[in-house]
Amino acid sequence: MDMIGYDSNNDRKFDIHVNNEPSSLSLADSITNLISRYNLNLVPQIINPGSDRGDHYSFWRQGYLNAIGVGERIFTDDPNPAYHTENDRIDIFNIPYFAEISKMTVGLSATIAKSTGYVCF
Repeated sequence: MDMIGYDSNNDRKFDIHVNNEPSSLSLADSITNLISRYNLNLVPQIINPGSDRGDHYSFWRQGYLNAIGVGERIFTDDPNPAYHTENDRIDIFNIPYFAEISKMTVGLSATIAKSTGYVCF
């Protein structure tokens, strides 16, 4: 998760950067299924192949191909003008959008924990 609070046009879109590897694609499918199951007000945009400019890319270079990047549409149609600056502050967050992304993140974490046998409290 990176840069997950900015949505200036309130379209609820966010990017999921995947590579063409089954576990990466499966993780993206899990996210879209969670959004549908819990009726979250989000519109995922799956980008395949994903950008080589996000934090996820260093994992791919090290062979962790199941890593994906989830975040703002910084490389597309709604870039954050304060991206990676000291001006990237809570007052430019879209709080309802951030809340939906946070719900999705908790749901995904619980799903992964359940599938791996870890217990969440």
